[in-house]
Amino acid sequence: MVRTERCHQATQDVSFSPVLGNFQLDAGAAVYLYEYHHAPTCLQKIRPSFVKCDHLDEIFMVVFMYFYLIALLLTDLDQCPKEEEEFSKIMMSYWGNFARTGSPNGEGLVNWPKYGADEKYLSLDLKKQVSAQFLKKDNFLFLTKTLPEKIQKVTQAGRIAQ
Repeated sequence: MVRTERCHQATQDVSFSPVLGNFQLDAGAAVYLYEYHHAPTCLQKIRPSFVKCDHLDEIFMVVFMYFYLIALLLTDLDQCPKEEEEFSKIMMSYWGNFARTGSPNGEGLVNWPKYGADEKYLSLDLKKQVSAQFLKKDNFLFLTKTLPEKIQKVTQAGRIAQ
């Protein structure tokens, strides 16, 4: 189970990272990076215990009512917790603002900083949303520093051996 949990986390970390945010910045795009933490209650009942919050769970909260109705049909969920309903409204506001204006920020919402050289992002969770910095920086040292250094050493060693 621990191995499966680690593989799950590794694929999430590699797939969605500040590294990709930097590619978008280099292309001249405005980037709003986030880390999402809440698994909807109705999905928690049907997932393996090691899967807490998964890829696309935030989209469930953005288009909450449609998927909630489907989830009611698929699970034994009696009702939606009130705090999830409120969080869904927050998520819809962020995504709606971004679609309308190019910025997720709006009245009554925690400021979502633009991602840039300072590596700021928004941490989104059921009970609070908070601006933070350096998303999983230590996790990406392997991809951004260690791996390129090792590749360079192997490449140089291959040239010397020839």
